[in-house]
Amino acid sequence: MKKIFIILTSLIGVSIGSLYIVLFTSFGNSLSSSYIEDYLNDKGIVAFKLEKFKLTFDKVSLKATIDKNSQISLSGNYDIFSQNIDLKYLVDIKDLSKLEKFTQQKLLGSLALVGSVKGDESELFVKGKSNIFDSQAFYDMQVNNLKPKYININIQDAKIEQILTLSNQKSYATGIVDINVNIKDTNVKSLNGIVSLDVKQAHLNNKLLNTEFTQDLKRPITISGQINSKLIPNQVISKVNITSSLAKLNIEKNIINIREKTINSDYELLVNKFSDLSDFIQTKSDKGFSLNGSIQGDERNLSIKGSTNIFQGNSTYDVVFQDNKLKEALLDLKAIEVEEFLALAQQPLYLKGKTNINARIKNAKIGFLDGNIKIQTKNANLNKNVINKQYDLNLKKDINLNLDLNSVLNKNTINSSVKLKSSLLSMNISSLKLNLKNENIHSDFKLEVQNLRKLESLIGTKLNGSFNINGKISGDKKKVTIVGKSNIFDSQPNFDLTLVDLKPKTLKFNVKKAKLQKVLYTLNQENYAKGLINIDANILDLNTESLDGIVKTNITQGKLNNKTVNKLFELQLKKEVLFQSKSHSALKANDIISNIAVNSNLANFKSDKSILNIKSLSMLSDYELDVKDLGSLYDLTKTKLRGSFKLNGNIKKDQNLKVTGKSNVLKGTLDFNLYNDKLSATIKSIKTKDLLYMLYYPIVFDSSAQSTLNYNLKSQKGTVNTILENGKILENKYTSTIKSITNFDLTREAYTKSVLKSNINKKVITSTLDMDSKNTEIDVPNSIVNLNKRTITALVQTRLDDIEFDTKISGNLDKPKVKIQTDKLIKSTVKTKVYKEIEKKILKKTGSDAVKSLLKGFFQ
Repeated sequence: MKKIFIILTSLIGVSIGSLYIVLFTSFGNSLSSSYIEDYLNDKGIVAFKLEKFKLTFDKVSLKATIDKNSQISLSGNYDIFSQNIDLKYLVDIKDLSKLEKFTQQKLLGSLALVGSVKGDESELFVKGKSNIFDSQAFYDMQVNNLKPKYININIQDAKIEQILTLSNQKSYATGIVDINVNIKDTNVKSLNGIVSLDVKQAHLNNKLLNTEFTQDLKRPITISGQINSKLIPNQVISKVNITSSLAKLNIEKNIINIREKTINSDYELLVNKFSDLSDFIQTKSDKGFSLNGSIQGDERNLSIKGSTNIFQGNSTYDVVFQDNKLKEALLDLKAIEVEEFLALAQQPLYLKGKTNINARIKNAKIGFLDGNIKIQTKNANLNKNVINKQYDLNLKKDINLNLDLNSVLNKNTINSSVKLKSSLLSMNISSLKLNLKNENIHSDFKLEVQNLRKLESLIGTKLNGSFNINGKISGDKKKVTIVGKSNIFDSQPNFDLTLVDLKPKTLKFNVKKAKLQKVLYTLNQENYAKGLINIDANILDLNTESLDGIVKTNITQGKLNNKTVNKLFELQLKKEVLFQSKSHSALKANDIISNIAVNSNLANFKSDKSILNIKSLSMLSDYELDVKDLGSLYDLTKTKLRGSFKLNGNIKKDQNLKVTGKSNVLKGTLDFNLYNDKLSATIKSIKTKDLLYMLYYPIVFDSSAQSTLNYNLKSQKGTVNTILENGKILENKYTSTIKSITNFDLTREAYTKSVLKSNINKKVITSTLDMDSKNTEIDVPNSIVNLNKRTITALVQTRLDDIEFDTKISGNLDKPKVKIQTDKLIKSTVKTKVYKEIEKKILKKTGSDAVKSLLKGFFQ
């Protein structure tokens, strides 16, 4: 036993002696310092070196370096048995980044701490000061059983950029902040203290923020304010007043329950004017808004309520999150100004008025949509000045409108109904289904215009009557089909329109038995005619560059309204004019190529190929005009005509109008050329006998006529020059009268070349005529034909050998009065006959030339 005791005592002595040697001797201190260096180096402070380390029973002294510019020193007293310590320390680290591996976080900048530590494990007091954040910092804390009891920290004029630098963040802001912490009791159940934060004119670094976050900040942004928090058992109660150049945030009472991890807070956000946010949102609004409300909940369930005057309205909202997911969002915007909303969206202020928006959203995630939205606008006005400028229109008045929109959100779909009523038109949609997942749309619609005339300033064309259209819309963002029908023109037109990438692509359009008079009335045209119109259109490509399709149009039971036509065109139609027409148009890349036929009881017109270029609005067409009976044109020409007439030619219209025509008429030919208002025509080898027959004139002359015409349609003035070849006067009452008086037969004379010259001034034709044969001369120095009055006034001067006389023609053109001046005729005839009798019976016997001359002088 004694031996065991001696052995145990020896072992304890050796252990104590060894411990003493290791802890308190120079040799032991050197071993400890080596161990500490190795340990800290392994932990990441690779340059750590203990320059001095001395540990005795009651004192400790330590001096270490991290690098040549950083040091740590510790010195003081301690009691190894009572575990009391009274130490002073100095920490001076110039480059905190070298502690990254040790701290597990990259820190930048420097840190200096100087202070003292007193106490024992159960109650330890730490005091000191620091230059952290380039500030003047003081701290004082008590730690009981390794847990803080109270904490006092006072940091004055800390630089925000240094705070960011220390936490390895870039210098997004500059400024000064004061931090004051006075916690008397850190135990959550008995928490007691205050924490305050005072930010003094912080400035955001726009250049860096623009680069880092792809922004375009231009305006300087400043922030200042205070956050004051009171700590009470289980709670932190804060008051926040933050003012910036963007907005103000005020929180009177923000309560955070530490134990239950809940928040209960009020808030007030004030934006002076939207333009202060112009670096973040583009807006034209100079108004501001405020948000007032409360936040309640915990980290999984949260309720946000409030009211706002955004867009100058009176609005409320209530948003609830449950299990970190939206449970319900209630939004009630009342009487918000539409103009302010447009200004915020940086849109032209084309609409003025107030609208109400009420939304109840339970889930906003596509696939799980749940909720409803209602929008109501009353007595809003489209601003004509803005609309006219924006869309190059000519609205005379503002457009008043009312809108009701109701939408239900269901899984992937938004189901809506829309009612729009304005001073121009109204539109109703009872079911509009928009699938957000596959982007499909299905909708009905009904569009109604009570008075088409009100659309004039919008579409630039006067229209009359009313109009409604209803149909369905279906498709997606790539392809949309619109089908519908209307009641316009007292018929039921239907259409099928396809949009590709929201641009018109194909169109089918069908009209049956539309009333022509309704079409004219709707298009604000005079009531020229009545009849029935049928249209069948199948357009495969509406793009003008690749236009493709067929359009068929025909008019049946057509009848001119003579009263209207007579008034508009100064005509005197009496006979009923019936007509019908057909056209077949092929649409080909910028061109409409048509075959047209119009048949009437006056004339027939057809064009085998008429080409209209949509791009240049030019036209090129052939045509044929066929009049089977010229007599049917009497109401148009007011001239009795007979026979038939056919004309062929071409029409070209671009910047100018050019019309050409040819006809085989009156056994000759007619060629004409119309260039804008200038008409020129050439007539060759027509028979005057046939012309007189056609005109119902007495057939008194037969010849072959060559004529040229130059006429201006606008001024209605022109000239006609005619040469009558191989002419012969035909037997008539006039020639018989002349023959009975003069014993001279005009019908035996041949007029090789006669010249007729005429001037046209509107509907008055002034002419001269020069006719010569071997034995005669016939001159008309002045002839006036008035086609309006259907009258003629002419003087015909005639010489038949030595007989001369005048003839006056006057009166109605169809039955003119012909008066021969008989006194001149008789006098001329008597002189000629007496002289011939004397010459026969006396002068032949005498043979004296002197006597002949003498006698002849008496009869001249």
